[in-house]
Amino acid sequence: MIWTRDEPDEEFDSENTHNHTATRRQLWTRDEQDEEFDRHVEKIVEGKKDRILIMAGPGTGKSAILKRLIKNLLGGGQAPERILAVTFTRNADADFKKTLKNSNTPGSERICASTLHSYCYSFLEKNALKAGTLRQGVQASMHTLLDFETEVMVADLDELNPKFSKSECKNLIHKIEADIHLTDLYEKSFSSSLNEWLSFHKASHLNQLVPETLCHLKSSSSDIHTKFDYVIVDEYQDLNSAGRELVEMISKRSKLIVAGDANQLIYGFRYAKLDGIENFHKYGPPEKIFLDMCNRSKRNIVRVANNLIAKNAKSGQDCLPLCPNELGGTIHIIQWETQEQESKGVSRYVKHL
Repeated sequence: MIWTRDEPDEEFDSENTHNHTATRRQLWTRDEQDEEFDRHVEKIVEGKKDRILIMAGPGTGKSAILKRLIKNLLGGGQAPERILAVTFTRNADADFKKTLKNSNTPGSERICASTLHSYCYSFLEKNALKAGTLRQGVQASMHTLLDFETEVMVADLDELNPKFSKSECKNLIHKIEADIHLTDLYEKSFSSSLNEWLSFHKASHLNQLVPETLCHLKSSSSDIHTKFDYVIVDEYQDLNSAGRELVEMISKRSKLIVAGDANQLIYGFRYAKLDGIENFHKYGPPEKIFLDMCNRSKRNIVRVANNLIAKNAKSGQDCLPLCPNELGGTIHIIQWETQEQESKGVSRYVKHL
């Protein structure tokens, strides 16, 4: 079935299905949005609060405002080496660095911009290796497994731990990465098998980097919390509890700016949870900034998306409806009988585009 509609019914009007304290805006120009971004950046830099929470839906420019913030800081004389910018994926990190480089902002190439795993890798290499404080299973070679090597490891662990399937083994690896305390005897046995496998193969796994960094920081007199004036985190909702704890330790004496959207939580399988955003205020009252003007999709698509998002079951989580910045948009609702038909149908449509 295909359904197209240029003007949705009132039931799809986000203004009728949501309530939010932010002022609803009419369509605005790029120049007006730039001015809005500049006001937000000024509030972040000049404001007295050291914790900033930027709530932003898809296509509203949360990554763009963080890049603009960095350009503003560097233009104002901020030492680039004292800015830490954390992104969630390697692709996002590469895009972040490329955008800053193309902006021709002096000093942008000297800021510390990386994924959290990459930052931990560098930190452990410079600190824990020299101190000899790495725990069992974390190798001094610091060779981290590639994807195909991880698959071999999972297959071996599956044989060593018959109680768990391969998918359950992967889930346990993510649980260990989140630094969640293991109480089940079988899970503890799996953790030991994982460490023994890595020790035998003289390798490390990405899942160890954040917990190992936390362990080192808690057992040493590291001055990591004095290294940066600004700690900036994108896609904050996708950090698990260990990642959030590490960010708090690093930014103890810094201005912490995080950007995220609870409706875009896609790493739940890695134990990222909504309580990261919901409990952000527990470390100190934050300045909240809302971005809700969507430049990625047109009005009809945004309205239907808002209607679906409004039905999400999220305890206590404020829903931030998007405002479309362009009229129009055609919606196709298509159903396939099998997964194979769906994959072929989507492929045909992508080629058509």
